[in-house]
Amino acid sequence: MTVEEAIALVEQLLERGHLTKVQKIVFCQSWVGETYLDMAVDSDYDPGHIKDVGSELWRSLSKALGEKVTKNNLHGVLKRTAQRQKDTNASSTLNYQPDNFHADWGDAPDVQVFFGRTEELETLENWIIRDRTRCVAIVGMRGIGKTHLSLKLGLGGIGKTDLSLQLAKGIQEEFEFVIWRSLLNAPSLSDLLADLIKVLSRQQQTTLPETISDACGGLRQRISLLLHHLKIHRCLLILDNAETLLQAEDPIGRYRADYEDYGQLIKQIGEVAHQSCLLLTSREKPQELILMDGPTRPVRSLVLQGLDIQAGKQIIAELGDFTASEEDWRELIQLYDGNPLALQLVSKHILEVFFGSIAEFLREGKPVFHDLQVLSWHFQRLPKECCEVLYWLAINREPVSLAELREDLMLSTAKAALPATLGVLQRKIPLERTGDRFTLQPVLMEYVTDQLVAFTYQEIVNQSHELLRNYALIKAQSKDYLRQAQIRLILAPVIDNLILALGSSHQIQLQLQELLKKLKQEASTHSGYAAGNILNLLRQIQANFSSYDFSHLTICQAYLQDINLQDVNFSQCRFSKSIFTQSFNEVISIAFSPDGKTLASGNANCEIHLWQVADQQRLLTLQGHTNWVRRIAFSPNGQILASASEDSTVKVWQLQSGKCWHTLSEHTGSVYSVAFSPNGSMLASGSSDLTIRIWQVSEGCCLKILHGHNGGVMSVHFSPNGKQLVSSGFDNLIKIWDVETGECIYTITEHKNWVGAAHFSPNGALLVSASCDSTVRIWSAENYQCLGILKGHTGWVWRAIWSMDNQLIASCGADQTIRIWDAETWYLPSYSQRSQPSNLGYCLQSR
Repeated sequence: MTVEEAIALVEQLLERGHLTKVQKIVFCQSWVGETYLDMAVDSDYDPGHIKDVGSELWRSLSKALGEKVTKNNLHGVLKRTAQRQKDTNASSTLNYQPDNFHADWGDAPDVQVFFGRTEELETLENWIIRDRTRCVAIVGMRGIGKTHLSLKLGLGGIGKTDLSLQLAKGIQEEFEFVIWRSLLNAPSLSDLLADLIKVLSRQQQTTLPETISDACGGLRQRISLLLHHLKIHRCLLILDNAETLLQAEDPIGRYRADYEDYGQLIKQIGEVAHQSCLLLTSREKPQELILMDGPTRPVRSLVLQGLDIQAGKQIIAELGDFTASEEDWRELIQLYDGNPLALQLVSKHILEVFFGSIAEFLREGKPVFHDLQVLSWHFQRLPKECCEVLYWLAINREPVSLAELREDLMLSTAKAALPATLGVLQRKIPLERTGDRFTLQPVLMEYVTDQLVAFTYQEIVNQSHELLRNYALIKAQSKDYLRQAQIRLILAPVIDNLILALGSSHQIQLQLQELLKKLKQEASTHSGYAAGNILNLLRQIQANFSSYDFSHLTICQAYLQDINLQDVNFSQCRFSKSIFTQSFNEVISIAFSPDGKTLASGNANCEIHLWQVADQQRLLTLQGHTNWVRRIAFSPNGQILASASEDSTVKVWQLQSGKCWHTLSEHTGSVYSVAFSPNGSMLASGSSDLTIRIWQVSEGCCLKILHGHNGGVMSVHFSPNGKQLVSSGFDNLIKIWDVETGECIYTITEHKNWVGAAHFSPNGALLVSASCDSTVRIWSAENYQCLGILKGHTGWVWRAIWSMDNQLIASCGADQTIRIWDAETWYLPSYSQRSQPSNLGYCLQSR
């Protein structure tokens, strides 16, 4: 290609058309290998201006061609482009896609530049297209380019060597489906199969055999379903990073525990006749491939070596301007065995430290670097904010958006600077991009994860917590397979190192307890992820949580499912992004069954859940309300449940059948309270319509309507003998009613704000009330005089209830505490000598 032909092609490609005078000077002189300084001297332009014009020209060409163009690779890029145009004109079917073609690339990285691998691509094309192999593995060391080669094979159009575009055309015409999935986080085979089957069935097959226990063959059925699709469709399945399924450094390719089923999948795909191909990339061969692999068999493997000298020069030259003799190029590329990632990293180092002089690096810098130790050099010199982003990319383990990264960061300054930080990072470390999301190449992810593990365990040993505060070792709300990967690759190795350093799990607990004390002393500052990390570490070593004190701390990203948190102090805690045993969806009301074995909860999702107290398992879900479930109550025999709702109804449920027995719909406003009579024959309800209604349970009919409140009725409760009813409400009043006559026999007016609850004691001698005036009061049930005021809450008090032995009162309120009071204090003769009630203990209800 002559320079005139090259200029004509460039002017055809660029939106502006004709090159300017200065652009033509830069282009022509670059074509013959002149430096920017030589161009400036010859043309009498400022060197800086010449360089700026050149940079803008290469940037415009890169955008037009979809691949990186530099002064050094100009010849090769334009020759490939000219050949591509020639091929396009020769065959109008180059970009033909069958009508039923479907490609699903998942989180595949964007591959903008691809050099070399002509022979490998030709071999793979022949195996897959000509020989119709069923399974092919690309095996090679880390950073060697397996992922990019697999993408190159499937995508097409990423640059062009002599055969790559023709290969891509052939591949796309041959397949109905092309699917790329990463195994980096080791998803379960069951989940992967479900994903693949849904894609191959075009989302038609979404109900699949259960695989909770494979005794019924659920997993085998899913494999059979996948094979069915591989038989009726021509599919290319690309599974990247299969080494995550295998035991580390196992010479015979055995699987990690719980991943042996992948071997069954590979074996069946290799043995059963079908018209598709599974393409695996891995650092090591799975054992099935070792047994089935052969040069003429339907299962084959390609061992990937380093790049040759020419491809190595191209991958380095596209990063910037380098000076080197042919011998220098050869020595550099051979020094790193042609490993693409290592060459990219060391090239950035050569540009930064040796100003692009490869000869200078080989003389002065070569002893510093061996294999991928260049990573350490880069990592140690990165700004702190760049390291922070790298850690979060390693923790997330999948491509994340700018917004998701910003959410992870602790400091507002770091959040604001994130775009600039990513810009700096991309100039120093090769990040991978998937659309608008970022991640790390697997080699970099391993390295950064190892650094995070090492620094974290050292911090814990040294009683420091900077990393613990700034990074979540696991993300509680991640997908299950991601959280398991975080536990396996971050949390568990931290614990393994701690055991080596400290000697035992007990010593780890002691160390974490000391860290917890330090966090509590610094509670005025934000504790970040530290408390959540401590909880996750304790959970992982199966510690006894009893008596741990996390009060006043932020609990973020704590995974507390299936953990007994009894006697843990969470007073004044702020919970964020944490997972508990079940998601209660804004629980508004709770009640224990009379035998204490069942707990019922009503929520803002219009549902009632019944839970078995012994093992926290959900027994039953009752649905029927159309608004919040404000209050629930068990009948004395525990067989019936009543629920009061914002939808203006009371529902009566038969628990044995789980069916709604009666819907009581005569209230004209929200129903805030409901209570059974002691014998279970009657039900009382209080509403925002200012009335109390008494119902006959068996018939579901209203017996009486009680009028007298001037505001909504928040609470109703029968006396133990069933003859009286106490109510309280938004009018700051407590009223005592005669159940038989329906008359109000006394009104208590001392509270200064809403009264959220009023309850008789189990022996009927006393009343307790809770008010938004921040007090709990005890009253005589004989003359309704106040016997005492319990002060201690710092906000509205919503509820107060008695213990069954009449000895204790529990209260809760807007200050997020539950307080337990000694009730006897208030009517013993010695009361007059006591200035403060006994506050036996309290714990916080989470926000």
